[in-house]
This record gives sequence, structure tokens and C-alpha cells, in this order.
Amino acid sequence: MNIDNLSWLFAINGNVMEVNTEGVTTEESLIRPTSGGNCIAWTLGHLLRSRQFLLTYIGKEWAFPTDKIALYQRGSSGADFDQYIPLDELLKMWGETQGLLMEGIAALDEAKLTAEAPPLGDFARPDTLERRVLFLYFHETYHIGQLGLMRRLAGKEGAIK
Repeated sequence: MNIDNLSWLFAINGNVMEVNTEGVTTEESLIRPTSGGNCIAWTLGHLLRSRQFLLTYIGKEWAFPTDKIALYQRGSSGADFDQYIPLDELLKMWGETQGLLMEGIAALDEAKLTAEAPPLGDFARPDTLERRVLFLYFHETYHIGQLGLMRRLAGKEGAIK
């Protein structure tokens, strides 16, 4: 795997996250589709929860607030949105993780990437660090793309033109 390309891809995700959430208020970040689904605030919290796994895998310490983590796990109802972390705090946390992620990726090498990644959180099956990082990149990209639609549900113009 080319480390520079991996860093570039996560930098793109960081940029798309910023433009898709630019100008969105905390209230707007809680708007959900009428047929169910997630809102911007849940999605960002969910991605930060996943970034905690990613950062741990690449040797960087960062902790999502333990008293809030269950609100953002896969399959959570989203009904307790009144307990969500405010959007401005989530975005600050995103910035923190972005810097740590870039540092951690820069320190990777082929030996680390081909080594087996330990079981952690949602990841119990044996796999290499490279495959874990690639899966978490895919997961992040999937949800960041959804933010563009959520942004429009909140009444904002699309950010990616």
C-alpha cells in the first residue's frame, strides 16, 4: 500500500466532511429523514467512534467520551438525539482526529500494515492492519457521502459541485 496515497484519501475525507457540515447548525444537524435514518449529528458521532478504533490501530491515542459512545453505535435508534454531543464539539473532535490520523498514517510502513491487527471493539475477526485501515476508510467514505444528502435535508445547498 502506498502510504502517501492513503494519507491523501483520508485528507479528502477530512475536506469533504468540512464542506458538508459548513454552515449547519446543531438544530439542523438533528434533522432526520421522515422514513427514518440518520442525521448529521449521529453520523459524525458514529464516524468519530470508528476513528477511535482506527487511531488505536495506527498507534495514536484518542478517546471518544465513554458516556456517549452507545448513542452512536451501529444500530442505535437515534431516538435519544437530545443527548447527542453538540455539532460544534463534534466538529472540533473531528479536527483533533484528523491531525492524529495524518501523523499515524505517516508512521506506517509495510511491516506494520502486513502484521495481524488485534481484535478491538467491533473487529473480532483476524485480519491485517492494512485491511482494517482500508475497511475503516471505506466505512468513513460511505458515511461522509451520506452527509451531502443530509445537508440537503437540512435545507442547505449541496456543498460538492
